[in-house]
Amino acid sequence: MHRIYPAMVNSPLTSTTAPIDEDDNVIPVLDLAKLPEGPNEATLGEDWQTAEPIRYEDKSAETGPGNLTGVTRGFQGTARAWPTSTAIARRITAYDAMSTRENLNDITVLEDQTEGETLADYDLVRLASDGSWYLTDGTNSTKVPGLVGIRIGSGRIQIAGKVTNPSWTLTPADTTYISNTPGQISTSPGTYRRKIGQVLTATSIILAPYEGDHTMIGIQIFSGNSSRAVIDVEIAFSAVIQTEYAIASYDWDFGDESTHSTEKAPRHTYSAPGDYDVVLTLTDSQAKTWTEHYTLHVYSRPSVSHQGKYGSQQPITRIAHAITIVNT
Repeated sequence: MHRIYPAMVNSPLTSTTAPIDEDDNVIPVLDLAKLPEGPNEATLGEDWQTAEPIRYEDKSAETGPGNLTGVTRGFQGTARAWPTSTAIARRITAYDAMSTRENLNDITVLEDQTEGETLADYDLVRLASDGSWYLTDGTNSTKVPGLVGIRIGSGRIQIAGKVTNPSWTLTPADTTYISNTPGQISTSPGTYRRKIGQVLTATSIILAPYEGDHTMIGIQIFSGNSSRAVIDVEIAFSAVIQTEYAIASYDWDFGDESTHSTEKAPRHTYSAPGDYDVVLTLTDSQAKTWTEHYTLHVYSRPSVSHQGKYGSQQPITRIAHAITIVNT
């Protein structure tokens, strides 16, 4: 992304107060109020064929006579010597037009963000609940949901659009994922699968962390002839899944130290009342695992509510618990 500098209405003119050489990086100016705060850019001279755009980092004062400091000469065009009283103003330059055009292809960038730890350019980061950005990785699902971006400068996080890193060596058209290595992207899914974009060239990707497949894991529970789970009454469990790949195996832990079940829809009977942590673990055809928990309360006796006249099976919960994960 190219930095776009603020302009000034009507581009007011001021002038230099001393001659300058082509390599001077301090420029004396008659009225600093006519130029924006730095960092910014300005143009020396009024003849468009010989004018010299410059970039400066700061002003020595808000108004009145003073200096532009940290000046980059020949910012566009060729640096040259200028006499006293040379016109200088914040004009719209070719840099402004070209940067705006290129940035339209590269957005979106968040400015002035808080970094919760030391970050480097092109680190993959996540926005935490404290409002700060941290390195993210694909090894723990709790680190991944929410806003994800790439750090492209101090306090600048890009969350969508084209990102170019000269040190990347990628294969065009590959999908990019959150890597198991904190802060890195990968063209192979991490433990916690989430797509974040597509490779354009060996050194650039399109960052689009909100597109991709969805994985939903749910636990559905039914108890025959009772509106709640009770001891000595068989309970039917069922896995609810939406995922990109086929499910290779199921593992049900009913939370009561009984034998696990490998069925998609097992049945189980509890012998003692209490709260049980039911854990469903799925493994897909790519050897990725997904886990879901549900706390089931088992009563010592059924409720006194009457069943329908046909005694139909009553669901404890339509979807007892479900988590939706956007893998992008």
